[in-house]
Amino acid sequence: MKAYIAVDSYYGCTRAVANAVAEELRVLGLETTVVFLKSKPWPVAEGDILFIGSPTRWGNMTRRAKKFVTKLDAEAWKGKPVFTFDTVAQAPTDPMRQAKAQRWTAHGAAHKLKEMLEAKGIGVRPEMLRADVIGLKGPLAPDALDKVKVFTRDLKF
Repeated sequence: MKAYIAVDSYYGCTRAVANAVAEELRVLGLETTVVFLKSKPWPVAEGDILFIGSPTRWGNMTRRAKKFVTKLDAEAWKGKPVFTFDTVAQAPTDPMRQAKAQRWTAHGAAHKLKEMLEAKGIGVRPEMLRADVIGLKGPLAPDALDKVKVFTRDLKF
């Protein structure tokens, strides 16, 4: 089986998540291609499993991630496992600030990517990978990559 991972990243955190997913998929025996959306041209998105990731920035996905989904061949991915993931600022510990932060993080990039893909007729799996980032630029939370690996290992294709 072949996996295709398309990811955009500003400060490297979402890229680290994509690399951890790829590493785990390779351990599971999948041939894996990771495409960083800052690099062009993008190779054709083909395979048996698709992962699309973006950092959550102001409650949304990046423009490059949005463009990738817009150009994605929906027919090629219908009926195949498709997953979305994002990185998101870790929730503040202060309850008052948590409520305010939820506005920007609760329905972030992974959710928006899922909605866009479904609007194109692509069925997206309900499992969504969300990795916490400390602050706005990172680094990843100390347990984030361990959670990514467990998430990936537990997926059913």
